[in-house]
Amino acid sequence: MRRAFTAVTAAVTLTLAVGASPASAQTAPNQRVSITFVGGYTGVAVATGVINAVGVAQEQSTLSPDGSFVGTLTFRFALGTVVAPFTGQVTSVTVDPRTCTGRFTSVGTFTIASATGAYAGMSGQGSFTEEGMFNSLRTANGCNPEPFIRTLLRTEATAVVRL
Repeated sequence: MRRAFTAVTAAVTLTLAVGASPASAQTAPNQRVSITFVGGYTGVAVATGVINAVGVAQEQSTLSPDGSFVGTLTFRFALGTVVAPFTGQVTSVTVDPRTCTGRFTSVGTFTIASATGAYAGMSGQGSFTEEGMFNSLRTANGCNPEPFIRTLLRTEATAVVRL
């Protein structure tokens, strides 16, 4: 099942602590990437640090009935692309039955699986926590859990990567 919500507004912050690889004598500073999703699973990514660029972030994910989810986040910058598959688990969900609005939290992990261009050879892994809000549809029987519309998502993630 496709993750059944549409991102209307979301913010994602990804912090990468970058270490020197054998081919590089430099130790890079922390890498920050902020992503804003508006109206779907494609958003604007702003990176500062080793990757200092504005690009596009694309999310593809699937949510299971047990609250687990899997997906891939792809960052496309002018100098290259970084692909990070992720897995996670929804840890809490609350719904206001009067308004059919809700909140959720989740946790997960990701791995940098591939990178191209100037980021070729980048690898690493990390973890994330999320807090979000959503709206569900009202029916004669109450709030319908699917589909629901993700209206806000904030993710904090950290990783150690090698260039």
